[in-house]
Amino acid sequence: MIAFQNTFPSEALVRCDLFEKACDNTYWSNFHPYANTHFKAGDIVFCKTDEVLRLFEYLRLTRKRIVLVTGESDVPCDFFRQQFLPLNVERWFASNVTHPHPKVTALPLGLGGVEDPVTLNIDSQKFDISRDQWLYINFRPETNPAVRQRIYDSFKVRAQQEHWITCDLPSNHGGNKEFLTQLKRHRFVLAPPGNGIDTHRLWEALALGSYPIALRSSVLEPFEALPILLVEHYDEVTLDFLKKNLLELQTKQQNLFVLQMDFWVQKINGIKLSLRGKEKLTWSKWVSASFFYGLSMTKRRVLKKA
Repeated sequence: MIAFQNTFPSEALVRCDLFEKACDNTYWSNFHPYANTHFKAGDIVFCKTDEVLRLFEYLRLTRKRIVLVTGESDVPCDFFRQQFLPLNVERWFASNVTHPHPKVTALPLGLGGVEDPVTLNIDSQKFDISRDQWLYINFRPETNPAVRQRIYDSFKVRAQQEHWITCDLPSNHGGNKEFLTQLKRHRFVLAPPGNGIDTHRLWEALALGSYPIALRSSVLEPFEALPILLVEHYDEVTLDFLKKNLLELQTKQQNLFVLQMDFWVQKINGIKLSLRGKEKLTWSKWVSASFFYGLSMTKRRVLKKA
């Protein structure tokens, strides 16, 4: 049996709302649903991912260089949005990154916000507990029925025949302490894609010492150093399969510092420091970038009409 004690208080863990608080200014967010352009050159700027193209259009009209942080959304940082990335953005830190880009750094989705019931109660789980169960299933199929429903139904049937699987009703999950205790009691927790590929469940499991099992995806590849069990299909998940991967996952626990907000705040601030003395694009770079962007948009319109 494995005993685990949660060592990180919730305010120290990666959390979607804390990424906004780590920024100098907010262009657009759920709490500020309007365009705020009163940020300075060289600032770290937060933007809800849904509105990032609007921000890009504004930046093209200025010489301001910024560090961009996006989140608060299941909208991905994909190739479509990346192709509009202006020269003004020195680095883009984003969750749910589906396509690699030299100026994009993947951020974890992290825990839910400060009012999320799981986040509110996670500090109640600092007691030691024997981790003597294997696999825990508890998620809402309706957040992604095309993927989640079949997975949930399959494991629900298996749980009736295989004692190493615990499958709870989705209505029982949330902020209650029993749900969090179950996360600590089980070595593995299923974390299938929800509205987005990265999920809060994955980070909740890691925060409480369990190993999340997620589908292999480009979104999660940046976090392969963490003790996350990535699979091609959930049909692969058997008791023997979990036992086979347990030792490798245990060695990856040394990388759990990635769960701490300070780790990401330092990375983001490091890029800001690199802009010191270079907070604005030179006139020549700005004119050149504007010309080539206009040319590319003209070509796009011509191809669209063809």
